[in-house]
Amino acid sequence: MPSTTRHRTGSPARGTVSAVHPGASAAAAGGRVGAAAVTGAALLWGSMGPVAALYPPGSGLTVAAGRLIVGGLALLVGVTAGRGWTRWQVRELPLTLAGIATVASYSALYFPAVQLCGVATATVVSIGGAPLFAGLANLLRGRRIARHWAWSTSAATVGMALVVLPGSHDASSRLGVLFAAGAAATYALQAHYIEALGQRHRPAEVVAVLFSASAVILAPAAAPLLPLLSNEPAAAGGIVYLGLFTTSIAYWLFASGVRHVGAPVAVTLSLIEPVAATVLGAVVAHEVPGLLQIVGVTITVTALAVLSARLASTPTARSEAAQ
Repeated sequence: MPSTTRHRTGSPARGTVSAVHPGASAAAAGGRVGAAAVTGAALLWGSMGPVAALYPPGSGLTVAAGRLIVGGLALLVGVTAGRGWTRWQVRELPLTLAGIATVASYSALYFPAVQLCGVATATVVSIGGAPLFAGLANLLRGRRIARHWAWSTSAATVGMALVVLPGSHDASSRLGVLFAAGAAATYALQAHYIEALGQRHRPAEVVAVLFSASAVILAPAAAPLLPLLSNEPAAAGGIVYLGLFTTSIAYWLFASGVRHVGAPVAVTLSLIEPVAATVLGAVVAHEVPGLLQIVGVTITVTALAVLSARLASTPTARSEAAQ
């Protein structure tokens, strides 16, 4: 028997969609803006190494201190002039102090590593090694290690070995790799403490506290900046760029973007950082990577992208992204 249900001409049948829901359209637009913000942050982070490589040998720690001082002050001003501060409690002090120590340690290790072993090597090891140290920490705490993590980090380790291999004969390069590995460990810890404090305070506020306090720790190392800046006025521009753009603006972009795209997607997008650092290192610092290093960078970034995609497909990661 034919259906007696009729629809007026031009009206959609039940179950069809006549237009995109405004909420879905807004979410899609927010996702695009968030992805652009995270990508912009990663590109800015990728420029840290190439800019630091332009400074005289042995000035890595001084450059790190100058970056934190400028960036920390800018973040403090931004939070104070913006939404203000939430209430920090005494019981948060141990977590905060640990976060400050890791932020200061990362800067104190990464920038000297750039000058010792090169932009590409320092960046790939410090970024690619972070998931490895995070997984090993979970293993030491008795947590189960997933098979996909083991495969992805093993591939990333092979990629990092290919990046490191060309400079392995040089003692200073080996020391730089050691510093970069230390930076990777502190980077993983830094992310943990920022995430933990971010459950109680706004991300920008957390970053402002950790970076400004770490600037106080490294402030004595900034003393050589005065003669350096007086002899090379252009060096001041580099310090301001590292502080404002690769610190305050980059972290603000990342914190803003991760709200829209979620942590797993943000981590995947930020993998453009070692690629950007390698390219900029060749253009700005004239550190042209060899074929072996290019293959290593590709393997490392691909392995980390696969790991991030796998994490994004798990219920826990999806829940995190939804928050």
